[in-house]
Amino acid sequence: MEIESNKKYHLFLYLIGLFTCIYFFALNIIGTSYDFFPGDLGDARFNNYLLEHCYQFFCGNIDSFWNAPFMYPEKNIITYSDNLIGTSPFYSLFRILGFDRIASFQNWFLLMTAFNFTSCFIFLKYVFKNIYAAILGALIFTCSIALQAQIGHAQTIARFPIPLGLMFGLLYSKELNPKYFLFMLLTLTYQFYCGIYLGFLMSVPIILLIIISIFIRSKLYIERIKKIYWIISMTIFSILSVTLLAFLLLPYKERAEIAGLYQYENIVSTVPTFKSFFYSNSGSLFWSKLEHVADDYSNYWDYRIFPGGIAVFSVIFCLMVVIRYIFRKKRSEKDNYDKKILLLTGLFTFFLFVRIDNVSFYRILFNLPGFGSMRALQRIINIELLFFSVTTAYFFLFVFRNNRYYINFILFLFFAFIIVIDNSVNSTFIHRTKKTASENRVNNLLEKMKFTSNDSIISYEPDSIKSAVHEYHLDAMLATQSLGLKCLNGYSATAPEGYHIYWGNPNVESRKNWLSSRNISTCKIKVIK
Repeated sequence: MEIESNKKYHLFLYLIGLFTCIYFFALNIIGTSYDFFPGDLGDARFNNYLLEHCYQFFCGNIDSFWNAPFMYPEKNIITYSDNLIGTSPFYSLFRILGFDRIASFQNWFLLMTAFNFTSCFIFLKYVFKNIYAAILGALIFTCSIALQAQIGHAQTIARFPIPLGLMFGLLYSKELNPKYFLFMLLTLTYQFYCGIYLGFLMSVPIILLIIISIFIRSKLYIERIKKIYWIISMTIFSILSVTLLAFLLLPYKERAEIAGLYQYENIVSTVPTFKSFFYSNSGSLFWSKLEHVADDYSNYWDYRIFPGGIAVFSVIFCLMVVIRYIFRKKRSEKDNYDKKILLLTGLFTFFLFVRIDNVSFYRILFNLPGFGSMRALQRIINIELLFFSVTTAYFFLFVFRNNRYYINFILFLFFAFIIVIDNSVNSTFIHRTKKTASENRVNNLLEKMKFTSNDSIISYEPDSIKSAVHEYHLDAMLATQSLGLKCLNGYSATAPEGYHIYWGNPNVESRKNWLSSRNISTCKIKVIK
């Protein structure tokens, strides 16, 4: 219909989809009054610290990006964790506009949600050429119930380079145009800057897509290899991307050489099982019977990666279509290239990140550079949700065929509502924390530090610890960050050798033990109780 090709109508539908994911997903987490932030008093606040650290570095208030002023006197302390520098400019924008640290974190979360939806929408619109299917599929990528298990890890929130990288990969594989190869590599590199974990995980489907394209487009590759311009372009673009990655990853490589990597036997248990994809987050409106299917798993909350009923049904539907296609005598090749390569890429990615007992094809990836540094492989769901969105969009292609535009519009609203209900979680069970809970703790410390000299080094050693000890360390980190001070306290993915005693029990004995391990006998320590 003419109205369905109208750009204003497309924009109207896109805005409905964007409003849906912002209001029913993002604002359901932080609250319409901004009362909460995603995550807990641990990882969420640590990531907020990292974003603020980037902002302070951009403003010139910190001399060295890698030498953050916590876990004193350890050097290059940022290399013990992710750093979020790729999306920190967006956080910094809110700080420049006058928002405080937590409000900027909340706004950053809303903006990343909007980016995630928009990039997936662009990707699916390119693949399927259907506005309704693209929006509904993008809702799965952005709002899936599986993300409730990831929401406390802010380094996984910014996922918008993933759909764009796959889209540029598809565009490249059609004609082997070096321009799209460059765009693919740049989006992959940027994902590393947004979050190193997801950068490594995103590289898997990107590499698979290129390998598959070599088999499918072998004749075209042979033609391109004969052209010097093509070889030079591909070489220059590869070197450029590797150089940009080196600026980010070389400090981590140096840290890995000192601290070592994980053993495969220690991390294989974090690879999802088939059961994980049917293990729902608590508080689901529809899927309460799936809330306890893997409660016997260690750190069971990380395995709750059920993507929702619509997503699972769409996968089953697509598999049935594929089986029917295989057994058909006459096969139409029209417009099937993108779908085929995405199907193969998604299937190979899935089987590389699934295990039966302790047997997994992930062992192949583990031996690749960098993959031995990861210890929470359930986060692959952040990548796999893109393929769930693809199958969902494909299913809706059949729903929106040959209907009048007003029927399609009604169906669109109906299925958007169904997707929201399918992936909704009762607010009581959402992984989030009251904003005031953090503010009160930090303000209490700031009051105790108000007469501290600028050259003091803080050691927060509370008389009693009534919650997780790392929460007290983060209180000290955030308070000293506000005052521009250094502190012995710290929290990160891992810790320096000799720090663990102080990490577990910050007191005078463990403090002296930590400083002596760094050959420091005297320094201006200000102890806060």
